[in-house]
Amino acid sequence: MLGAASSDWPLVGRAGTVSRCRTLLDVQRGVVLAGPAGVGKTRIAREVADLYEESTTVVRIAATTSQSIAVGAVLQSATGATRPILVLDDAHELDDDAAAVVHSLVTRQQVTLITTVRTGETAPHAITALWKDDHVERIDLADLTRNDVDQVLDLVLDGPIAAPCRRTFWESTHGSPLTLRELVRSGLNDGTLIHSEGLWQLTEQPHSTRLDEIVGARLDLLADDARGVVELVALGEPLGFVPLVAHVGIDALVAAEDSGLVEAVTDELRRDVRLAHPIYGDVTRRQLGEARSAQRCQQLLSIIETTPMRRRDDIVRSVTWQLRAGGTVVSADMVLAARRALYDNQERLAIELATRALEDDAVEAALILSGAFVDSGRPRQAERVLSNIDAADTACSDADRALVAILRARAMFWGLGDAAATEALLVAAERRLDPGPWRDEIRATRALMASNQGQVGVALELATPFLDGERSGRTFVTASIAGTCALMLVGRCNDAKELAQDAFAACSALDGELALTDPGIFIVSQAMAMSEAGELADAEGLARIAYDVSVADGLRVGQAWFSMILGRVRMMRGALSDAVELFTEAAAAFTALHHDGPRRWSLAGVVTCSAMRGDAQRAEAAWAELESVPDHPAKMMGVEVHRAEAWLCVSREERARAADLLRATLDEAVAADSIVLASGVLHDLLRLDAPVSLDEWAPVRECQGPLVPLRLRLAEANSENDPDALESVAADFADIDADLFAAEAALMAADLFSERGDKRSATRCRRSAAAAQAATGEEWLVTLDRPTRPVEVTDRELDVATRAAQGLTNREIAENLGVSVRTIENHLQRVYEKLGVSGRRDLKSALALS
Repeated sequence: MLGAASSDWPLVGRAGTVSRCRTLLDVQRGVVLAGPAGVGKTRIAREVADLYEESTTVVRIAATTSQSIAVGAVLQSATGATRPILVLDDAHELDDDAAAVVHSLVTRQQVTLITTVRTGETAPHAITALWKDDHVERIDLADLTRNDVDQVLDLVLDGPIAAPCRRTFWESTHGSPLTLRELVRSGLNDGTLIHSEGLWQLTEQPHSTRLDEIVGARLDLLADDARGVVELVALGEPLGFVPLVAHVGIDALVAAEDSGLVEAVTDELRRDVRLAHPIYGDVTRRQLGEARSAQRCQQLLSIIETTPMRRRDDIVRSVTWQLRAGGTVVSADMVLAARRALYDNQERLAIELATRALEDDAVEAALILSGAFVDSGRPRQAERVLSNIDAADTACSDADRALVAILRARAMFWGLGDAAATEALLVAAERRLDPGPWRDEIRATRALMASNQGQVGVALELATPFLDGERSGRTFVTASIAGTCALMLVGRCNDAKELAQDAFAACSALDGELALTDPGIFIVSQAMAMSEAGELADAEGLARIAYDVSVADGLRVGQAWFSMILGRVRMMRGALSDAVELFTEAAAAFTALHHDGPRRWSLAGVVTCSAMRGDAQRAEAAWAELESVPDHPAKMMGVEVHRAEAWLCVSREERARAADLLRATLDEAVAADSIVLASGVLHDLLRLDAPVSLDEWAPVRECQGPLVPLRLRLAEANSENDPDALESVAADFADIDADLFAAEAALMAADLFSERGDKRSATRCRRSAAAAQAATGEEWLVTLDRPTRPVEVTDRELDVATRAAQGLTNREIAENLGVSVRTIENHLQRVYEKLGVSGRRDLKSALALS
C-alpha cells in the first residue's frame, strides 16, 4: 500500500498532459497549467520540472512568497548561459510589478516558463497576455474520470475494494485529486477505511480535517448573504432557481456562484441550484450549529411553499426540514414521508420518521419501520416491532394482518434463520384470514419460503395456481419469486426467464406498496435463469447493468445479489480471478445485511474458483470462513456449498474423496429436484475424470437452453471415446462463451486423438484449448494441468509459413530464400502437422494463435 503524501501518491490520468508539457519544453516553449483548486496543477508542474533537473537550471518559486523575493529570484534565474526553466506556482497571485517582470523574461526568451493558474481567479494582465498572445501554451486540467479514481484507489490500497467504497469516494470527490488523497489518508488514519471480509470497506462517510479547513477558509471569505445561499443549498439541494432568487435575491446568488461553491444547472426544463462539489456540502453542514441549521430549514420551508410539490422526494424534504426547524409535523405526512424514504432505500431516514409516527399511526408506521429494519439487516428489531403489533391485535383488517405476517416471515427466515417458525406463522395467518387476495398472498409467501429452502416441488405446488391466471397484482408478484427460482432449478430456464420478465412489469406497476418485493429481484431471477441456460454473455450484460445501477444508487441488497450472480457467470465462463473478487464482494455485502444463506453461497464460490485456480491458501481461508457462518435454511443453492467442498478436496489432492462428495451431492440435488444444479455436479465428475454412466444423466435430459444439453453431449462423446464429437462439443462451448469448458473438452479430444496416433488432430485440439484458455484470462487451471499449447515452430518454419500465409507460392518462397522448392514443401508439411491444419488457407489464423 502506497503512502498518502502527495509525493508518493500515484499520478494517474495525466500522462497526456505530462507528455504535452515535455514536447513544449523540449522546444523551449512555456506552458500554463490552469484548473480549479485541488486538480493537481502544482503536482504536474513539479513532476515535469523534475525531468529537466539534470540537464537544465530549474528555478522554483511561489507567488505566495514575498513579491520582491519572487522578482529577485526570477531575475537571478535568467542570468545563466542557457535558458533556465522557471517553475512559478499560483501566478494569479502575483502583483502587477512581479507579473510584468515574468512577462518580460518570457517574451525576451530569457526563461522557459512552467506556471499554474487557478481558474475562477483574476490573474494579472501581464500573465494572461502570455497565452493570449501565444508566448506560452495554456493547458486546462479537468478532474479525474471515474476510471482514473478507481485506478488510483487500486494503486493506493493494493487489494480488492468494495463497490460501495469506490462509489463513496467518487461521489465525495467527483475526481478531485486533492480531495481524494485527503479523504483516503484521513480514512486510513482514523480507521473508517478498513480491510475487512477480504475487501477494503468504509465504515462511515469519510471526512478530512484539512479539507474542512480549506473549504472553511473559502466560506469565511463570503459575505453573510452569499454564505447564506451556500448553507441553504447545502441543506436542501437541489433548489429551484426562481424560488431561491425570490427568497435571497439575485445578488446573493451571483456572489455565491462567483465563489465557485454553488452553480446553476439546467436539466431539460428544470433550472436548479446545486453545490459545485459534494465536499462543499459536507463541510458546510458540519460547520452549521443547531440553531443556524433550524433557521435555514425554516427558510427552506418558505422557499418550497411557493412552488407546488413536483419531485417524488418533496414530501421527504418538507417533513425533514420541518423537524429540523423544530416544528410539528402532521402524522399522516410523517408516515407518507417515511414510506417514500423506505421505497427510495433511505432506511435510516425511514426508521427515524416511522419511529416518530408510531404513536398516532401504529400499524402503518410499524410496517414501514419493520420493513426498514429488515432491509437494513436488523431482523430482531423488525420482529420486536411486529410481534408487539400482533400481540396487541391492533391490526384490524385482513390487509394489516397479512402485511404484518409477511414482514415477520421475512425477518424470521432471512434474519433469524428459523424456517419452522416462519412456516408456522404463515399457516396460522392463512387460517385467520378470510378467503381472498390477502389470504392468497400469504399462501404465495409460503411458496416463496419453500423455494428459498430448495423445496422445489412444494414451491411449485403452492405457487402454480397463482401463475396460471392474469399476470398482475401482489399475489402474482410474490408467487413469481418462488416460481422463477423453482422453474430454473427444475431446468425450465426459458420458462423462468419469461415469468421473470412478466413479474418485473407487474411489480413495477405496484409502485411504493408496503411489504412488496423490489422489482430488481426479477432481474436477479432472469439473470440466473439465463446463466443456467447457457446464455452467458447476455446474463452477464444484464447483471452488469443492474449491478452498476445498484452501486450507483447505494442499493446494498441489489449490489449483493448482482455481484454474486456476476461471480457465478464469470466462473462459468472460466474467468476465475474475476469471479473470486465478485464472490468476495457479495459475501461481504450479505454479511452486512445479515443474510447468512447467500453469504454461504458466495463463500462457496470463492472456495470453488480459488481451488480451480490452484490457490489453495485462498480456498482454505474461504472454507474456514464459510464453516464459521451459522447454517441457514436458505438452501436453494446449497448444492454449491457441497461442490465447493469437493473442489477443496481437489486442491488438497484428494480426488477420490472429491468424487465421493460429488456423488453424494448429485443424489441430494436430484432428490430435491434441483436438476440444473445436478447437471453441474455431473459435469464436475467428468472434469475430474471420475466414472459417470449415461443413465445418471437421465434426470437432466429435458433441461432448456444450450448449456445442459452440451454437458450431456460431452458425457456421451466421452463415454464413446469419440474425439471428433468432443472437438465439436468444445467448439459449441466456445460459441456460448463457456471458455473453460471449451478448453477442457478440447483437451479431452486431443488426448483421444493422441492415443489414436493422429498427431495433427491432437495438435489442432490443443491449439483450440490454448485459445479457449487464453479467453479465460487465467494462466493455469487445475482441470487444464497438462500441455494446452502445441509444439512451437522453428524460426525458419515460421518464416516460410508466414510467407505462404501472405499468398506467395512455394517457388516464390524458394527463390526469395535461395533454397529448393522441395525444401519449402518439407517445411510447410512440418508446419501443418505442428499447427494441426490441413493446408495454406488455415495458416493465417493458426499462426495468429501460435
